[in-house]
Amino acid sequence: MVISLQTSKIHASFVVSSHQLCMASQVFRAMLGSKSKFAEAVALRASKSSGSTSLDDLYRLDVFEHDATALAVVLYVLHARADRIPETIAFEELMEVAYVCDYYDCAVAMKPWDKGWMEQWREYVQKPGYEGWLFLAWVFKDQEVFGTLTEKFSRAAVFEEAEFAVVVKTDPREIARMDEHLPQAIVDAMADQRIKACEDIVRACRDLYNSYDDDSTHKCMSKDAEQRRDCDQFIFGGLHKGFRKLH
Repeated sequence: MVISLQTSKIHASFVVSSHQLCMASQVFRAMLGSKSKFAEAVALRASKSSGSTSLDDLYRLDVFEHDATALAVVLYVLHARADRIPETIAFEELMEVAYVCDYYDCAVAMKPWDKGWMEQWREYVQKPGYEGWLFLAWVFKDQEVFGTLTEKFSRAAVFEEAEFAVVVKTDPREIARMDEHLPQAIVDAMADQRIKACEDIVRACRDLYNSYDDDSTHKCMSKDAEQRRDCDQFIFGGLHKGFRKLH
């Protein structure tokens, strides 16, 4: 069969094995499997039954909006074309490979190549401009990086125009939005963690404020009663002034 990629910039065709695709991808298996009732599978079986080996007579599956190079890399891996598989990939291209793998649910089949592709970019995991690492870690199941970044992004989260984003630089302030392909459940979990952390901070500040507002007890450790009172009042005044600035 032939996979025909059509985008606004390119038209590329790839001669592939439907068997290899179905072995590696649940999406292709559902679409093209021998027991599938999808129109694509029916057309593929009809093409095979004709017995023709002409390229023009092969079943053609049209796909759209993938990056051509990334799709080619994924197909080379699925067909064990080691001579065509790159050892290193630019970060932007690696993101495109991850998009294709996520779309067709075939990331597992990329092992061990994915580890090598990511290794050259591992030192950039926490650097501004590489927030896409979170999506890579999710697709290729890098639990260490995923845990590191979800924790970091939860702490640095802000909501810009009701959208979840993270502060990547403070001077000057720069924010980055999450990759649009990242599952919403992950974004929501980070947002919930951020909200909970903020609520915990507010609760702790309120408890501290109330403890100094209580004249029946003293926080200062001085043995002199007047010093204890003055110390507590000084701290309480500072807290009160600081909280007023937040409003």
